[in-house]
Amino acid sequence: VLGNWTDEIVSFYESKLRIPYGNAVSYLYTTPVSKKNAWMFVTYPTIAIIGQEKYNVKSYFEPNTNVLKDKSNIEYFAHELGHYYFGTVIAPNSELRWFFLEGLTEYLALQTVKEVLGEENYHKKTAKYLKDIKGYSPRPLSVIKNDEIDYTYRYSYAPLLITALEKEIGKKKVWSWLRTVLNSEKSVKTDYAFFKSSLLESGIKENEFRGFEEKYIQSENAKQNVIKTVQ
Repeated sequence: VLGNWTDEIVSFYESKLRIPYGNAVSYLYTTPVSKKNAWMFVTYPTIAIIGQEKYNVKSYFEPNTNVLKDKSNIEYFAHELGHYYFGTVIAPNSELRWFFLEGLTEYLALQTVKEVLGEENYHKKTAKYLKDIKGYSPRPLSVIKNDEIDYTYRYSYAPLLITALEKEIGKKKVWSWLRTVLNSEKSVKTDYAFFKSSLLESGIKENEFRGFEEKYIQSENAKQNVIKTVQ
């Protein structure tokens, strides 16, 4: 069952990003010695899930039929599978390392939820992001430092910010931008200058970028603008 979901997610990524996935992944899971810790991470080609019963792979499936108890759990696998692209194909670094490494990967997972599970689950996911950023004060992407991209920024605000970009320029242009990022030089510095140059290189017009930047990055009401557009 997990293999079939993996194939579906990988096929979706390959069709949109136009880069073959590479070697098949292996899933590894085990129980930690600590009671309150759980991790899910990639060391390609292995996806490791370490957690107590509530968080381990076995708990995701019905014991007799092996079907997923809750299909929304595939978002976790979609995120980790996405790290082949943002993590292996390109290894983000510099000030916006976490934005490119985790934020864009979370956006991929969000698109997978929409494609595979449908609009209802997609809206539930964006609603969760919006709830997560309630009371949160994100720094403008243009001035942010690496250690300022915290958990909330990586996994909730960044995918909302890219969704706002999608609403402004269209989904096709966002996929084109992601492909441009992935096809960049391996040694590229993933800072704000790269964020802008990669968008322009992908075909986004200067005035489109400037409009997005002013409204969603540099504005005092940037967060509110993101929320209004995504809602």
